[in-house]
Amino acid sequence: MNFIIVLILFIIFFILFLKVLAALRYRLYKANAFENKIYNKLANIINQNYIYKNIYIKRQNGRLTELDVLAVHATGIYVFECKNYGGVISGNIDKKEWKHIYENGEKHTFFNPVFQNEVHINAVKFLTKTYDIPYYSIIIFSDRCEIENISGSMPDTFIINENNLNDLMKKLLSCKKKINEKTLRKINNDIKKNSSTSKANHRKLIKDMKKGLTKCPHCNGDIIEIKNKKSKYYRCSNYPKCKYKADKLREII
Repeated sequence: MNFIIVLILFIIFFILFLKVLAALRYRLYKANAFENKIYNKLANIINQNYIYKNIYIKRQNGRLTELDVLAVHATGIYVFECKNYGGVISGNIDKKEWKHIYENGEKHTFFNPVFQNEVHINAVKFLTKTYDIPYYSIIIFSDRCEIENISGSMPDTFIINENNLNDLMKKLLSCKKKINEKTLRKINNDIKKNSSTSKANHRKLIKDMKKGLTKCPHCNGDIIEIKNKKSKYYRCSNYPKCKYKADKLREII
């Protein structure tokens, strides 16, 4: 009798596990499909040899970060954070959390994608620091998503829906100031040599993200908790040399 109960519980657990796994795979498929779509749209505007999708590069602190899409052009380096969301998005560029209302009315918050993409851009800047070239941050949501109210602004940062991509890129690529072809090839070669699409890097990225809860994302120093009468926050142990600070542990990425 006990064996039957255990067997039934095991079957129930296994079915639930398969459902969770299927849901995760579907979410990953949707994300990859959207990134592929953006990649293909850019390939109609920019040389395909200068566009990268789902690449891993090292940050200044030695940890990895993953970029959805990156494009190199004579007018600058364009870093895309792709969000295949439906529903309604609202937030403030200077705030760490944005709001997302699903199509079914459910609400939740997510980490500010501008901050998220800033990590990616800083990694690219570190990799290409010997070149004088503009960097553009483009947060792109699917057309199923309504960008209701995003307040604040940041230089060379754009938050758009997919259907606005062509118009934005044509405007940015028309910039008169351009780097020469020789420098462009050097930048592209540096990115190609120092990036990877290996799946093994994804596993390392997960480890790095877990490590990120205890290590400073800027200098890799220890993260320490600071408490006073009014508040609690986290800062780098190398303060004041390193001025990194976060209000919550999950913001340390």
